[in-house]
Amino acid sequence: MKSLFALVAILFFCPASHVLSQSSTACEPGGRNKPGFVYDSARKKFVLFGGFGRRGEGTHGDTWEWDNAKWMRVDTKGPAPRGAAGMAYDSRRKRVVLFGGSSAATQLGDTWECDGKSWNQVATAGPSARSGAQIVYDSRRKKLVLFGGFDQANRQPLGDTWEWNGKTWSQVSSSGPEPRINHFMVYDLVRRKVVLFGGNRSGSPPSAAGLLGDTWEWDGAKWAKIAESGPTKRDHHGMSYDRARGRVVMFGGWNREFLGDTWEWDGAKWLEIQVTGPSARGGVPSLAYDTDRQKVVLFGGWDATGPVSDIWEWNGKQWKQVK
Repeated sequence: MKSLFALVAILFFCPASHVLSQSSTACEPGGRNKPGFVYDSARKKFVLFGGFGRRGEGTHGDTWEWDNAKWMRVDTKGPAPRGAAGMAYDSRRKRVVLFGGSSAATQLGDTWECDGKSWNQVATAGPSARSGAQIVYDSRRKKLVLFGGFDQANRQPLGDTWEWNGKTWSQVSSSGPEPRINHFMVYDLVRRKVVLFGGNRSGSPPSAAGLLGDTWEWDGAKWAKIAESGPTKRDHHGMSYDRARGRVVMFGGWNREFLGDTWEWDGAKWLEIQVTGPSARGGVPSLAYDTDRQKVVLFGGWDATGPVSDIWEWNGKQWKQVK
């Protein structure tokens, strides 16, 4: 009788467009790590897809939107459930673009786009199947840039660079940063370069000995290493570009333990910002920049309690939890 009452209550209080995720008891996504999370500037909403849940929950294949006040489940068919996919927002074409990822032992090499109404598979040819790759939108060159990831078939990280022009993938480099997984990349609008930091060069499972702490830039033609010092070596961190302040913002990650530090890159050096904020976490806490409110927004990750679903905002001076 209790369970029936609870179900009735949920159905009564949850709008029809909301569907419970596997790890949630409310109308919102449950805790998860390595989901895709980007800001759709045309629609003024954050888009969340997939990710890994707690042990026993499997891999998610749901799409959600966050409007800075509430979550809404988007009832649309789309990519197969997966985590550790590359996901970015193409502002020119007003599309969320997703590539690859993994579900259980299966790695994927498909490309999907979402226009805010539906997901559509747009390519199967391109980079080899992989997880843990990073993609970012180069607004000057109007292309998405992909680097690295993990090749499960050969059990090794990858070091190739690809670009997506909205129709096809093209490999543009096989040199540059050493092969790695669980790194992070953002696009610096002021300096017009892709910025990459950290990751792990070891195979499966990744080891602490393989952690990296180098910083690289891609100018559309070549990679250049621009720093060896700065934040401690790490992987599974989150990064975003603060457009209003012209800074790359980085939070957390893993280096033999979960990290909870906040750093900024000004184009010449890394600066640690001494603030308190989200709990120390890895699992790639998802950072995305709200171009309208001019704040970096953080969702989820994996802390000492497991996958989390809290939301924080960074205004350049302090973190504030908003959910």
